[in-house]
Amino acid sequence: MIDEAGQVNEVSAAISIGIMVDCGAHIVLVGDPKQLPPTVQSRCAEFLGLQVSLFEKVQDSLGEDSPATVLLTRCFRCHPDVLGSSRLAYYGKKIESGLATPLQDRPLVNGLPWVMHRPLDNERLETVAKKLGKDVDEFRGEICDLHTEEMTPGDAHR
Repeated sequence: MIDEAGQVNEVSAAISIGIMVDCGAHIVLVGDPKQLPPTVQSRCAEFLGLQVSLFEKVQDSLGEDSPATVLLTRCFRCHPDVLGSSRLAYYGKKIESGLATPLQDRPLVNGLPWVMHRPLDNERLETVAKKLGKDVDEFRGEICDLHTEEMTPGDAHR
């Protein structure tokens, strides 16, 4: 298994894959290509496509609807208010919070400002809207509905 495979390109995975193949093991890639990409500091490596993760290349070759790829749709790692903008902007509302009682499971820290922000500039907004098959203006409206004001922890649950 290669964990955080959304950050791994062919070069960084080559030794691990070679060992797994030699042992007759199955290769399982676990990760999220919508999170951190591979770190590539060479223009030559970028030209060769190494800034795109092995996970993303495999997923693209199989297709997102392939039974070999699975999207985990329940998030237990963060508060639902934090999940809100990314589930809309990057996952097309396919991700839901798995926390039954978010205030108890992931309490907000009192006294710290709770700031929501628009995660997309106009160019990125248009790109994401097209990927989601949405009209750009409609999608912009959905994003604007996500709070852009400073909130306190109590405000986040109104």
